[in-house]
Amino acid sequence: MDRGLKLFIAVTFAASLALALLAPLAAQSPDGLEKVAEEKGFAEKEVAPSASGIMAGYKIPALKNRATSTAAAGIIGVVTAFSIAGGIALIFRRKTNDGERKTS
Repeated sequence: MDRGLKLFIAVTFAASLALALLAPLAAQSPDGLEKVAEEKGFAEKEVAPSASGIMAGYKIPALKNRATSTAAAGIIGVVTAFSIAGGIALIFRRKTNDGERKTS
């Protein structure tokens, strides 16, 4: 396993761990967009999404504990985002003269 991949896995793990530890501390108050919508009086015009996602509202319906559900959804999101970014990076790596791929 090359050094770049090890670093990528370590960063992904660290971000997931931090998220799992901090997710239960997330504020229950509305985020900035929701707060402005409430203050300006158009929050009640919100339309429910046409399809519910498996992690709508940063929750996994199968997990009943709110903190666990939020943490798991966050971890899945971080791993998914990092995996997509890593895959794109692998696709666009430059080749060196000897045919090996080079990241910088």
